[in-house]
Amino acid sequence: MQERFELEVLDRLNSGKFLMQIVFVGGTMLRLCHGLERFSVDLDFWVIKDLDLEFFENMKAYLAKHYDIKDSAKKFHTILFELKSPAYPRSLKLEIRREVKNIHTEQVIAYSKYANTQVFLKAVSLSDMMESKIQTFLDRQEIRDVFDMEFLFK
Repeated sequence: MQERFELEVLDRLNSGKFLMQIVFVGGTMLRLCHGLERFSVDLDFWVIKDLDLEFFENMKAYLAKHYDIKDSAKKFHTILFELKSPAYPRSLKLEIRREVKNIHTEQVIAYSKYANTQVFLKAVSLSDMMESKIQTFLDRQEIRDVFDMEFLFK
């Protein structure tokens, strides 16, 4: 059921033209776009150009038309949203890293066998995702990053 919520939000962000300015990354990207079999609880994005306050406010207003926004914040390094919908039991977090990344991207399809929605979007390349996962593991030493790296090696 959570995958349906994730895909619904991605589809709405795509319809609102927000996905043109951000790049899908992280464990949920690997699961929805490449078949990683690991639970992940949020949608992570990077930017490839500076985003202004208007982007944040427009996204917040757009999401508020469809969801209850339990939390939102524009921090120094990140833009955060926590969404809730009566149709889904769990909330969903979105995190957009504000640091501009010089990365390679690819067009992919986010999908799930549990949902009818498919979303064509921009995601980080697998080689850049691997580089990020290695750095992330060195920083926080979480086993899930090793699991993701093993998946990326295959």
